[in-house]
Amino acid sequence: MSLDRSPIEGPFAWVGSDLRNSTAWDHTLDDKAIAVIDEALERFKRSGSPWQEVTCADFTLHALQPLFEHIRAELEDGGGFVRLRGLPVGRYSLDQLRAIFLAIGRHLGTPVSQSIEGDRLLGLTDEGHKAAARGALDDPDSKGQFLASRARAYSTGELRFHTDRCDVVG
Repeated sequence: MSLDRSPIEGPFAWVGSDLRNSTAWDHTLDDKAIAVIDEALERFKRSGSPWQEVTCADFTLHALQPLFEHIRAELEDGGGFVRLRGLPVGRYSLDQLRAIFLAIGRHLGTPVSQSIEGDRLLGLTDEGHKAAARGALDDPDSKGQFLASRARAYSTGELRFHTDRCDVVG
C-alpha cells in the first residue's frame, strides 16, 4: 500500500498569508446583533434558570441564524476556525457572559463536557504550583514527570501539544 503524498488542497490548507487576505474567518458583531443578544439575555434572565441550563429555546437568536450558518460552513468546509468579536463584555456579569457564550455554542452545535466533572464551560485561574496536584504524569522519555494538559491548563505554563475531544473549541 502506497501513501498519497500529494499536497493537501482546499480552504482548510492555509498558511498565515492566506488569512491576512481573507475576511471569511473574522466576524464582528454589529449593533443589531448585540441588540438581538441583549433581548435574548433579558428573556433568559426572566426565566430564572441558571446559565448552565441555557437552551436555544429560551435564548432565541433567530436573527443571527444567517451568521451561524456562515460560521458552521466556515468551520466545516472552510479554514476550520472563526473569530467572533465585538461583544461589549464589560456590560455583562460573568454569569451573563457564560450564558451568552453557551447559548451561541448551542446555536452552533452540541456542547460537550470540558472536564471529568461534566462542566460545559471552565473558568481557568492560575493556580501556580497547586496545578501540579491536578495531574503529574511519569514521562519515560525525560526520566521524570510532566504535567498533564489538564494540570497545565490551570497555570500560566506552556501547554503541551494536545487534542480536544470535540469538533469545535471556543
